This record gives sequence, C-alpha cells and structure tokens, in this order.
Amino acid sequence: MDEASTKPQAKQDRRARPGGRSQRVREQVLEATIALIVDNGFEGLRFEDVARDSGVHKTTIYRRWPTRTDLVRDAITEFTMQAVPMPDTGSVRDDFVQILTSLATLLQSDAGQAVVRTAQSSHEEARDVAELGREIWRSRVAAAETVVQRAIERGELPPGDVELLYEQLCGPVHFRIARGGRRFTRGDAERHVDLVLAGVRALAEASTTKKAIAGRPNAAKPDGISRSETAAKRPRRAR
Repeated sequence: MDEASTKPQAKQDRRARPGGRSQRVREQVLEATIALIVDNGFEGLRFEDVARDSGVHKTTIYRRWPTRTDLVRDAITEFTMQAVPMPDTGSVRDDFVQILTSLATLLQSDAGQAVVRTAQSSHEEARDVAELGREIWRSRVAAAETVVQRAIERGELPPGDVELLYEQLCGPVHFRIARGGRRFTRGDAERHVDLVLAGVRALAEASTTKKAIAGRPNAAKPDGISRSETAAKRPRRAR
C-alpha cells in the first residue's frame, strides 16, 4: 500500500479515537485545578497557575471555563466521581463496603479535605460552588439507586427509600472523619454496612409481619362476631 492511500486511514483513525487530545487537555486542567485547590484553596486559585501546571494555554482554559467557579465545579465533580465510583460486585454488602471505604479514603486525604472546605467556603465567588455539593449528592443518590435496584432484583434488599438508606450509610463516615480521632477503616465500613442492612431487613420483615397479622381474621371472633359484640348480646342475669 502506498503512502497516499494510508493518509486518509490515519486521519480516520485519529477521528475515531475516543477522547483524544480534547480529553487529555480536560484531564490535565482539572487535575491541576484540584492540586492547586489543595495548596492554595479556592481564594488562591489563579488561571495563570492552572495553565502553568497543566501545560495548557490560558486562552484554551478560558474558552472552556470562563470563570473560576465553572472550572472548580467541573474539577470537583470529576474528582469525586473518580474517587468514589459505584461498584458492581454482585453483592450489595460488598458494593456498599467498597463505596464507604472509597468515601473514607477521599475524605481523609488532603485533596478530599480541600474539596470539602471549598464546597463550604463563604467566599462570594465560591457560593455557587456550594450548590455543587448538593448537585453531587443528588447524582450520588441517583447512582446508588442502580446499586439498590440490582440488590432488589437479586432478593438482597426490599424496595424502599434509597436516599434515606444512602444517608444512613454515608452520614456516619462524614461525622467520624469530621470529629477526628482514629481513621475510618474497611473494618469500620463492614461493621457499619452490616448494621444498616440488618436494620433495613428487620424493618421490612416487621412490616410484612404486621401486614400479615392485620389481614388475618380475628381468631377470637366466633362466627365473625367480636367478643364485645358477643358480650353485648348475652342476656344479663337477674339480680
């Protein structure tokens, strides 16, 4: 095959490559942004520093992210999704243990703590970033619905409130790490997941039992008449 015939194919291969240069540029910029947030916080983040550390021209960065808020929102979203992925191990217990372990690792890292501080910042320009925390939470609950639905289909969990379940799982991790003290370990994640799942299953079983009892005929009713009705019809003794 001659050189002329290979050139169109080479161009086609470049076009077909997933992500390509555009994706690499995005990754470099967002990674540099997270690193600078760790070092300098939101207030100290400058486009010049992002351009220097990422190796991407400042004009390119401005074109994609016109404001610092836009840049930080994308960086935190990408960082969080990669740090705490939603697994599919085939077991809801193992899925949740992995999620909590990843979450704890994130929150106990310098980058994770910097992200939390940024999301909680009172800086005027960072207030829009604070909404990102709520957006991430909603997206995490939506992703957790997939994990829970698979568990329901496998018969591991009853149907229920996914957001409440996810709050019960993740809340203590945030509290433990915010409080300080010893690190949250995989063993902690396993014990906590076991406790929450046992509670969910016990409540579901109790609810099923209660409904079954409520649906039964009253064993004390002779011929469908209650005890009180029987007593009322019984003739009174003469005194």
